[in-house]
Amino acid sequence: MEFIDRLLTCVECGGEFVFTAGEQLFFFDKQYKYDPKRCKSCKSRANLGRRSDMERAAAATSSDQSHSAPVRIEFGKQSWAYYAVRARRRALVFLHGFRGESIGTWSQFERLIFTNPAFREFDCFFVGYDGIYASLVSSSKRFYQFLDDLLGPTPSSRSRLCVPDDRELPYSEVIVVAHSMGSVVVRMSLLEADEDSQPWASNVSIVLYAPAHFGARVLPYISTVLDNTFLRAVVPLVKYKCHPIDELKPGSPFLTSLAVKVNATLNADPSKAFLIARRVIHAHNDNVVEGRHLRFCNDPKAEWIDGNHESISKPQCNDSESMQQLLAALRK
Repeated sequence: MEFIDRLLTCVECGGEFVFTAGEQLFFFDKQYKYDPKRCKSCKSRANLGRRSDMERAAAATSSDQSHSAPVRIEFGKQSWAYYAVRARRRALVFLHGFRGESIGTWSQFERLIFTNPAFREFDCFFVGYDGIYASLVSSSKRFYQFLDDLLGPTPSSRSRLCVPDDRELPYSEVIVVAHSMGSVVVRMSLLEADEDSQPWASNVSIVLYAPAHFGARVLPYISTVLDNTFLRAVVPLVKYKCHPIDELKPGSPFLTSLAVKVNATLNADPSKAFLIARRVIHAHNDNVVEGRHLRFCNDPKAEWIDGNHESISKPQCNDSESMQQLLAALRK
């Protein structure tokens, strides 16, 4: 098999780098399935960050461990909980977007919670759901149920969440950190909670990474992960089965209706701050979400960091911009 140099795009900085023929041969010999994702500079920074965090983690004694090992919880797809040793009835919930994964979307956050003292009092949940075929209404209703388990629990909530025996429920504060389509899902869940006059809604706040409130280029995004020939063959089936493709089109009736409802609710009662993001973060090289320069309803002005649609939610170390943005939101 003959190999030639190829240009790839770094998921961290968005720059191009050369995947040489020699490197391709090495990958082929090792039977690696995927191309490298980062340029050499970003890979070096990531390795340095990992070593630094590993050294801090190794220095901690077992009695100083901040969280439990991951616990599988009965919600959605591959959802996990990391329960804090010194819990204060506070929860941090990570919610992925289109085609995302409970932990994969937030890769490294699940590791960094052990090394950063800002997370010591938070039980951390990484929530998975059908982010491809399910309608946004369906996904939001399921997430509504998850929030209700955290904030308005019944006896069965403890078993679904695999809550430790010494943990007191309900939570007094829940911060949802959502990526892309997940931002739309959580906002819809909170609208429904308000319509149902749920008293716990005011205990929720949201932090949004690359929110898709003004739409997203879903089909082009899919084409970046599928072979073009195969994509052309399956597009009709994908468009038929994948509800978010139409729901996330810029200017779609779905997104327009969401904005109208949020605006009407806030105009009627500006104190409903749970519908307003604590912080909005966008990546300079994001070519998936639309309207990044616009502000959704009463949300604050966006913070901008380096990276693209995927790397924005994957900090390599505690000093990464994406991590620093979350820490700033937690301090508010």
